[in-house]
Amino acid sequence: LRATSALASNCAALARPGRQAGASRRRATRNQGPPRMPAFSLRAATKGDLRATFEIAEDAMRGYVEATWGRWDAEEQEYQHRVNFDPSTYRIILVEADVAGFLAVEVLPDCLWLVKLYLRSRHRGRGIGSQVLQGVIDEAQAQGKPLHVRVLKVHTRAQALYARHGFAITGHGAERLVMSRGT
Repeated sequence: LRATSALASNCAALARPGRQAGASRRRATRNQGPPRMPAFSLRAATKGDLRATFEIAEDAMRGYVEATWGRWDAEEQEYQHRVNFDPSTYRIILVEADVAGFLAVEVLPDCLWLVKLYLRSRHRGRGIGSQVLQGVIDEAQAQGKPLHVRVLKVHTRAQALYARHGFAITGHGAERLVMSRGT
């Protein structure tokens, strides 16, 4: 993973309040036990993953974008995805042979930014996101760096996921919160 020009190299400045940078759980019953988390794997993204990652992003974020800005402009969203797609920072989440989602992590000199963690709707609520997130947390801890994420204010399910994993709100803008762990 490498840092990109999309984020400045000073993570402290990005995470401070006012800075704007670019869930329900299944409950186990006595008779059924907890749901089984499917096995998943990660692989490096390639340029050929551009279309699939856009489709996953639309599946995961369209409702939140519409709730925040009023509409989903497919042409603009696809353009922004294409311009910001850097396979060197993306990892594809596979459940068996199915592309279930992806994450993008930018490693900067003084922190890690979890830029995206999106799953297709059919793979949400099964523990995959939590396990993938824990892997990124472990990566940040191994490097001795804090981990930051930006999340839309309307995306309370994502906020709850990050809070369960020890993230706290460290900044906010008009539409987004910055949540951090290890700072």
